[in-house]
Amino acid sequence: MDMIYLDHAATTPVRKEVLECMLPWLSCNTGNASSLHSAGKQARAAINQARANISELIGAEHANDIIFTSGGTESDNMALSGMSPSLIQSGKRVILTSEMEHHAILNQIPHIDLPIQKAPVCSNGVVDLGWIEDRLNRFDVGLVSIMAVNNETGVKQPINEIADLCRKYGAIFHTDAVQAIGHMEINVSEVGIDLLSLSGHKFGAPDGIGALYISKRVRDMISPISYGGGQELGLRPGTENVAGIVGLGAAAHTLMGCMREEIAQYELMSKMFIKHLHTYGCDFQVNFENQNRVGNILSLYFPGVESELLLRMCDADRLCISAASACSSGSKSPSHVLTACGFTDDKARSTVRISFGHTTTIDEINLASVKLFCCVRKIREMFRK
Repeated sequence: MDMIYLDHAATTPVRKEVLECMLPWLSCNTGNASSLHSAGKQARAAINQARANISELIGAEHANDIIFTSGGTESDNMALSGMSPSLIQSGKRVILTSEMEHHAILNQIPHIDLPIQKAPVCSNGVVDLGWIEDRLNRFDVGLVSIMAVNNETGVKQPINEIADLCRKYGAIFHTDAVQAIGHMEINVSEVGIDLLSLSGHKFGAPDGIGALYISKRVRDMISPISYGGGQELGLRPGTENVAGIVGLGAAAHTLMGCMREEIAQYELMSKMFIKHLHTYGCDFQVNFENQNRVGNILSLYFPGVESELLLRMCDADRLCISAASACSSGSKSPSHVLTACGFTDDKARSTVRISFGHTTTIDEINLASVKLFCCVRKIREMFRK
């Protein structure tokens, strides 16, 4: 029996078009992009094209606004830790983030020698805008970092409004857009985003490649967080991962031609999955059902069903889903995201995440909903005896 993979928010398969573009750089094309010979120039040209593709995807003004990294975590670290020296010098020392951010943001806090305040999250899964404006008004806030889409709930955050507030009060705005790319349209120039993190393995590029958008406004303010050669405009030293960068650029190019169609497909799949579970008479709730969410992530609460046991039973039945962020798997504590939204520990531990991707089919949706329902029923029968 083939496995049904519905954990695309953790990672998604490499697109065929992307793999085709990468293969020459994994075999016969071997030039170092810093070399002056023809092979090196060929590698440099491929990197420049990828940079242009990414900048076009997110609406950046210049290709050189894109710095390639190893993924979302490094991009998030570069955004906060790289901006910290300038914030200290400017006197606008306070950083605002939120209680539901990815660990790539939250786990930096002990290592940044600046006061960092975390905005509360409302029960609807949206960061408290009023709290952010109050802090911007009362404190010397230099940087605000709020994710565009939460990785566990799928709820879109009000990044347009936050960007406006940052402009009003003279703060820099960073957004972790790792779960947003490919699932909503973002134009950094129109919104007024200063720093944006993205990761290739969330939208059809391979693991281990990502990027940080750095606007012209803050380019001279950010410092490297590692040291070596002068690659990536001196901000991210080390020999470039040409194959990965080419793959990231190819994924961006492919996405520009199919994103709207895929977004519509994800929304259809989400509605179908929920409808099937209701048809089977399954006792469950759709968390954040009436909120503005991306279509590929479903957060589902099954009362009385421990998510870890449900995941194991689904896995035994060849269905891959998750309980929270893949980065939090194995943790004994309930999801920090769900508890920040006001969930009780019991509800948080009975919530699972279903996430669709570009390879998901309608047939898989139909079969997966049956498998999930049957596993839920088995667990409830086990505990009734």
